[in-house]
Amino acid sequence: MTEVSMTVAHQRPVGAFLTALTHLPEADRPKTVEGLMQAFAGYLNAHFLDPDKRIDPKMPAPKLTPNVAGTKGEAAAVFVPATQGETGPAAIGTWMVHPYIEVGNIRRDAAIDLVQHRTDRVVMRLPAAGLLAGAEHDARILSVAGDTDKFVGPTYYYDYFRNSPGMTTMEYLWSRIADYTTSHCR
Repeated sequence: MTEVSMTVAHQRPVGAFLTALTHLPEADRPKTVEGLMQAFAGYLNAHFLDPDKRIDPKMPAPKLTPNVAGTKGEAAAVFVPATQGETGPAAIGTWMVHPYIEVGNIRRDAAIDLVQHRTDRVVMRLPAAGLLAGAEHDARILSVAGDTDKFVGPTYYYDYFRNSPGMTTMEYLWSRIADYTTSHCR
């Protein structure tokens, strides 16, 4: 069976959204991947894609409300089935808000658990066996070659620490949140 995959191509808006999602009470958070993707598309439309309502990247992430989550615009949540014509709830495929985020190799009706550490519950996510085996293989090859080549890190690290124009400290934080959160999702 193919492992579930999550790909984030734009950490800043994804991280801002996850920050806003974190501030919601548990009961108000999406319960399905579809609901998560629809809320993210609305958040993008409300705060990142409407040139008249751009957010201030030096301020905390805007709140996620039902009105924001339902904002229509350029971004849309789409399910792409792996097998053409298979569209029912049990269809396997990819949920995406292109080109920002994709969650693949899942059922169309996949549930989602959004959890945080609490004093009465600790969540520790171990790496998927296949993902870890591939990373260990790659690290071994780099080590045998003398560690002259390195793993490539997320570009936002380089942007921020080189003081690239256009990346505020708040945007760096959002990028880290997206990277941290989604790198542990499978």
